[in-house]
Parts: sequence; structure tokens; C-alpha cells
Amino acid sequence: MWSTELLAARLVLGSVFLVAGIGKLSSSRVQLVDAMMNYRLLAYHQVRIIAPFLPFGELALAVLCIAGIGLPIVVGFMVFLLLVFTGAIVINLVWGRRFSCHCFGRSNTMIGPTVVVRNSILLAIAIFVVIQSLPFVGIAATFALWRTDVRLLTRIETVAPLLAVVALALGVLMLLDGIDVVLSQASTDTRRN
Repeated sequence: MWSTELLAARLVLGSVFLVAGIGKLSSSRVQLVDAMMNYRLLAYHQVRIIAPFLPFGELALAVLCIAGIGLPIVVGFMVFLLLVFTGAIVINLVWGRRFSCHCFGRSNTMIGPTVVVRNSILLAIAIFVVIQSLPFVGIAATFALWRTDVRLLTRIETVAPLLAVVALALGVLMLLDGIDVVLSQASTDTRRN
């Protein structure tokens, strides 16, 4: 059983969606609509309907994922969102367009290969969680998962490495964002000269 790895993956996914949801909530509705319109994939009236719900959806998925409630379904929605986001980024890159992804709200990260890599890593983690969590459907299974989580989180020999892995994974994802900002800035500076 992959209980420690499953918990670590849930914490990573939940944390990323939590940060993304909070970041988008810190943006105004107009900023979020404008950011979504940059992708040029949906009509304005569609974006106006989706934009206010996206941050709350990400927050709900984050909380449910971390709590381990309805994992296969919850993380299945995360996989869907990651596929949609990544697909939108790839389409715009193919069209030769670069702009701020607004993935975490008011970030300077431009869409680019590093964002695609980051999302691909998150997709792999999410697919792992879906596959490993298939046995945890239903109330009794959720309680069993919680008992395992408590056991893991109360033992120092698992909690320290678990938190280290989660911190490292989140650090790598943020590093990818930082690399993209630096590369985007270097590209802009090169074009100016």
C-alpha cells in the first residue's frame, strides 16, 4: 500500500490548488475575466460565468483532496482542470502567444514550457492519487483513510520525511515558475536590444 506516498501527493495537490484558489480570489473579477480572455478560447459571456466560480472550485477541491473526501472523484476533477489549463497553454504556445498565465492569481509567470512541465508534473501526481484512491470510495473507506493519515502524521519517522517531500515538491514547482519569469525577462531584454 502506498499510504505515505498517497498522503504526500494529496498534500502537494491540495496545497497547489489552495494557493491557486487564494491567488485568484485576491484578483478582482475584472482581472480574472481579462486573464481568462487572454487565452482566446472562450467567448466573453462564457468567461464571465466561469471566472467567479473558478477560485471557489479550486479551493473546494483543495480542501476535499487534503481531507481525503471523495478522492477519486475530487482528484478526477483536478485532472480535468489540469488538462484544460495545460491544453489552453499549449494551444496558445503553438499560436506563438505569450502572456501571464494568472495560474496563481497576480503572478508574473508567463505561459511557456516550464508551466507545461509544472502542470504535467501535477497531472502525474493527480493520476497517481486517482489510481491509488480508488479503494477509498464511501464513508467507511474515508474513515479508514483518515485513521491511516492520523497514524502517519503522529509518527515522527513518517511526518518529518512526509513534510520534507511536500516542501521539496512545492519548492520545485515554485522554482519552475521562477525559472520561467527569469527566462521571460531575458527574452524581453534580448528583444529590446
